[in-house]
Amino acid sequence: MRACFAIALAVFLAGCATEPPKNPVPIQAAAYQTEPQGDYATVVVIRDGGYGGSFCYVNFYVDSQLIANFDVSQMITIYVPPGEHIFSIRPVSSFSCGDTSGLMQEIAVNLKNGETKKYRIGFINMVFTIAPTAF
Repeated sequence: MRACFAIALAVFLAGCATEPPKNPVPIQAAAYQTEPQGDYATVVVIRDGGYGGSFCYVNFYVDSQLIANFDVSQMITIYVPPGEHIFSIRPVSSFSCGDTSGLMQEIAVNLKNGETKKYRIGFINMVFTIAPTAF
C-alpha cells in the first residue's frame, strides 16, 4: 500500500514540476527593449513552465504599461529606470482561464542603478503570482 501511495505521489508531483524557460517573449514596449544610455536596472521576468495555469496567457505591466504577454516557459529581459515601480500581472481573459481571468496581482519594487533583479510568474492555489526569485 505504501508503495502505491509513493508512486501515485511521485506521478502527481511530476505533473506539477516546472521547467526552465525556453522562449523569449516579444516585448510590447519599445522603450524597455534596449539598454539605455543613462542609469537603468536590468529586470528578468520568467514564467513557470508547469501544468498549472498553462492554458492561460499572462500580461505583465510596469507602472500600468503593458510590457509582454507570457505563455508558459517564457522569459524577458527589460531595462527599467532606477526608482520605485509597480509590477503587475493579469491573466488574459479566456474560457480556459476560468475564474482566474481578470485577477490582477501587483508588487512594489525599488530598483537601483546597475542592479539586476529577477522575478517569477507562478500559479499557486489557482492564482497567478509574481515574486522575486534567485533562479
